[in-house]
Amino acid sequence: LQLAKRMDSGLQNTLEGSAKAALPSKKEATAGFCGQLWALSVREGLNLWRNKPGLIASVLIPAILNFFFAMIFFQVGDINAKDYDENSHFGGMTQVAIGGMFGAAQPLLLRFPLDRGIFLREY
Repeated sequence: LQLAKRMDSGLQNTLEGSAKAALPSKKEATAGFCGQLWALSVREGLNLWRNKPGLIASVLIPAILNFFFAMIFFQVGDINAKDYDENSHFGGMTQVAIGGMFGAAQPLLLRFPLDRGIFLREY
């Protein structure tokens, strides 16, 4: 019984000690919002500069896809054409919107698996 009490009190002391160690004390200064934003911006800028194939892919892939879509939907919005169709016009505008959203999200989607370790370590 005494051994169980000692183990329980030892466990309680360990838990309290680890909880105190996890929280920053009043004496420790943490980085402010602007400092953290600057550090993250510098890191992202350096990663962007170092990853030239990724930068090229994030620009070229949407450009090539949008070129193909432009050729498919060429002059579909010309209201003076004799074969004008409102549904085709709407389809072309929708494709432009979807292409813009995926073009903006594609670099992040391609990069997320590579940054997973950093994300898990920081949060």
